[in-house]
Amino acid sequence: MAAPVPPADDLPVLPSNFFHSDESTHWSWERDFSDVQEIGKGKDTLIYSALCPKLGNRRVAVKVYDKTKVQATKYRAIKREIAMMMYFMRKRLPSVVEYYGAFHDDAHLYIVMEYCGGGDLLEKLLRDKKAMHEKRVAVEVALPCLSILRTLHEMRIIHRDIKLENIFIDDVGRVKLGDFGLTMSMKQESAISPVGTVEYMAPEVVALPPVDLVISGQIKATDIPPTNEKVDIWALGVTIYELVTGRLPFEGKDKPEIKRNITANNLAALPSFLTPQCQAFIKAMLTYGVDERPSCAQLLQHPYIAMYCAPPPAPKPAALPNVIALHAYSPGAGGRAPAPPLDDTRSPRTPGGSHIPVTVSRNAAATSAQHSPTILAQSGYTARPDPFASPLGPRDGAAGAGGPPVPRKISFDFFSPAAAAAVGAPNPKPSPLPGDSKHRDGRRQERESGSGWSISALMSKLASPSKRAQQ
Repeated sequence: MAAPVPPADDLPVLPSNFFHSDESTHWSWERDFSDVQEIGKGKDTLIYSALCPKLGNRRVAVKVYDKTKVQATKYRAIKREIAMMMYFMRKRLPSVVEYYGAFHDDAHLYIVMEYCGGGDLLEKLLRDKKAMHEKRVAVEVALPCLSILRTLHEMRIIHRDIKLENIFIDDVGRVKLGDFGLTMSMKQESAISPVGTVEYMAPEVVALPPVDLVISGQIKATDIPPTNEKVDIWALGVTIYELVTGRLPFEGKDKPEIKRNITANNLAALPSFLTPQCQAFIKAMLTYGVDERPSCAQLLQHPYIAMYCAPPPAPKPAALPNVIALHAYSPGAGGRAPAPPLDDTRSPRTPGGSHIPVTVSRNAAATSAQHSPTILAQSGYTARPDPFASPLGPRDGAAGAGGPPVPRKISFDFFSPAAAAAVGAPNPKPSPLPGDSKHRDGRRQERESGSGWSISALMSKLASPSKRAQQ
């Protein structure tokens, strides 16, 4: 029996006339945006932040494509990106960068989306000048990212470009997944192209043949085994490895060497200052075999997550007295209203009725849910927390729209195993290693140019203020 076909409105599809309808023409780059500032640059895009009076003078991010540089295949990818963001908005997914609109003019294509004032995770490392403690990574990054990826994977959607630069931090410190330029639905397409960022590619992606061989007909697309959602698990594992160590798990002087190390599974040793739970968690995500690599649901049950992200206990009902006195008055035919109680506790009464009090005994704990909000509030009862609230607290000193700029040159302070041994407990506070100043810069440019990168040379080439792309 054939599998049921999903309804049309349950798939991320962009209307064929989207760029020729009123939906895409009621915006104007000159009229609807002010205080425009360039904040990033992609391979074929420019990203700006701007105030948008149409959206209540909200600051937004705008990704701009130059039509003269957009090829037919890229144009299709842009439409798919917009369709994905519209689909996520329709499904009201949390922890993804919000979509506000898309439009075009004679020269450019525009995507208007949420502006994340905290930048991305790479910017955060540059600001903090050190790797993150594994507890913060668990609470602030691993848990929310696994949660939203689990939702996407249940929808048969894969992101295909998880990395530091594509995980953003909003104005209140919550992480949000962004840049859906490579995102696709496995219900609509097969993932047979070796796309993504080399340093984060899973071995099954590295093994895919080049697109040129498929286009030329040397290899049939039907002969290529498609990848699946496990590529996101691998890429998130690389991201978490970077956050807790300050380096990549697979390094090389250029992209071919990085690919060879990934294919050979030459995983750099994890430092001893990480707890066994954290090390096991990262190794599980970087499992070489696709079938053995755990899912998001399994990783959310991992001891590393349970150790730092235990769910809060359910609130207990407030203690209410077991005997509640209710003053009731039977309707009368016309007598006088009774005198008010001595303690000035007024009870509803019917004028002319009896004022004989009636005492009702009940088990208050068993019926607390039936009490009015007033009684619950007076007795100290607290409501259950919002299940969609982020586990993150407000950011501490993160640079927002008007915050301090990211410095041009920053040195990382790494964890010191000697300091860990001196403290006598795992995960001491990160401390700098003398003479071990490692830098990060220009990764996006180096990846596009085909060269690899290493921590020891990251900041030496930084030529412009670090303002990462809100993609």
